[in-house]
Amino acid sequence: MKKIVCVLRTLGSGGAQKALTFVANSLAEDKNMQVTLIALYKSEFSLTVSPNVQVITGDLKIDAYRDMSGWQRKTAQLKNLFWLRKQLKTVKPDLMCVFLADLVFFCTMAKLFMRIPLIASERGTPQKFSRFQEDLGVGIRLHIVGGFGQVPAGALVTGVGLDVQLAILHI
Repeated sequence: MKKIVCVLRTLGSGGAQKALTFVANSLAEDKNMQVTLIALYKSEFSLTVSPNVQVITGDLKIDAYRDMSGWQRKTAQLKNLFWLRKQLKTVKPDLMCVFLADLVFFCTMAKLFMRIPLIASERGTPQKFSRFQEDLGVGIRLHIVGGFGQVPAGALVTGVGLDVQLAILHI
């Protein structure tokens, strides 16, 4: 049985959240896949998650995080990084799927030295990306494509949610 972890910020509404939840729900229909959805922050559930998908949610509410000052946010992010790492050690996934460039970077840090392959997809309008986001995206793509031996043979790196699903199915 393949264990797949999908990581998102919240289970609230949003394009990346909807796409990744769709991927998780679709994968969970396969009896040979155990799918876990990890939301870093608590929020109102506005998405429908299949009963076959295990959901793990962080302790901090997204509204509380948004109200924090700069240093409080950095401390909360660091705590979340270690919390996510702990979840990954518990679940022991065969693969991690993440949408959104900043979460790709965050998850890459959380899985450091764990040898968990990562399939990533950037969501958003590239014309609206800042220079930093563009540079980060290029770095992420190079890391994923180069992968230091961590990308499974035949895996696709793409920006389309359904293709990410197909990439996971063909591992």
